[in-house]
Amino acid sequence: MNGYTVTVNSAEILSYQAYISKYNLSKNDVTSLFENLDMSFPEMIYDVELTITNTNISDNEEEHSGINFIHYHLNGTDFSLQISDPLYLITNDAGNLMDGFRLRPKTEMGFHLPFYYPTSTVSDSLQTDAVLNDEVYLVVSLYPTVKQILIDFNET
Repeated sequence: MNGYTVTVNSAEILSYQAYISKYNLSKNDVTSLFENLDMSFPEMIYDVELTITNTNISDNEEEHSGINFIHYHLNGTDFSLQISDPLYLITNDAGNLMDGFRLRPKTEMGFHLPFYYPTSTVSDSLQTDAVLNDEVYLVVSLYPTVKQILIDFNET
């Protein structure tokens, strides 16, 4: 991510139905996303809006710098949330950017990252109050140093 910045603009927790409504997704958009009783069904979504900026002055292809959301996750004290790939792809209408992307120098792009969690399964249930009452960090880098952004729910 050399030369890139990540800014969290807002965050909110939505039910699956509220998320579908917020982004005006049709039944055709979402019907085939999740199989019946799929463990990755996003009962609740922690929707993070962020802006990625390439602050580089010129494009240096030898550096191979860019962004890859595949390792982004939200960490709380006792939980870690992953991005729902199917929701990400249809919400951002961005093709398959989960594999990584580069922006032109001095440009930026906005994204919505839908982190999901179940509330009704016996083994992996997480209650929304536990998420709201915890410090939650967006982890954007693990190596060579851990970089994470505290999501301040009061300002979003």
